[in-house]
Amino acid sequence: MPEGTSGDMILELALKEAGLSGKDVQKVNMDPSTVVTAFSGKQIDAAAIWYPLIDTIKKNVPDTVELTKSEDYYPKLSFPSSFVARNELVAEDPETVTKVLKVLQEGNDWVAAHLGEAETLTATFLKVPAEQFKGASAVTKVVPTSELKQLVADGSVAGWYKGLADLFVTMGKLPSSPPTPPPI
Repeated sequence: MPEGTSGDMILELALKEAGLSGKDVQKVNMDPSTVVTAFSGKQIDAAAIWYPLIDTIKKNVPDTVELTKSEDYYPKLSFPSSFVARNELVAEDPETVTKVLKVLQEGNDWVAAHLGEAETLTATFLKVPAEQFKGASAVTKVVPTSELKQLVADGSVAGWYKGLADLFVTMGKLPSSPPTPPPI
């Protein structure tokens, strides 16, 4: 697995669910393409990796069994995409920050309503075969802005970040986890 990534985090979650920890398995830090090659070549017994690389593995090793995935932990935990800005920028130019957020929300809502078309457009933009993205939306939860606002208000999103921070502590990537902020 690539250390410190969502694949590594899901591995930790699965191990915890099974009453184990990262110390109970031999974890080998590899870059993503090496994980695919090593698993496909039967050089490793398991892989903690993400889509679309899992699809590549499944093409190379058709009898591959997917043991767990991020959606198994939703809605208690999620791996949200995040956009950040320097505090100074937010304070000094809130109008621009608001405009950027509105564009991101509009884009997100369009993708949520047009998953198949978004896959095709992404492939075209990246100049890769469309098959590479075909079905990617089936393993990705795109939360529309209206639903996301509710999840922020009820504290779910704050809980996701707290859960991820706690996981980073477990993995030795953070010394401590910040407190969960109250719902907005």
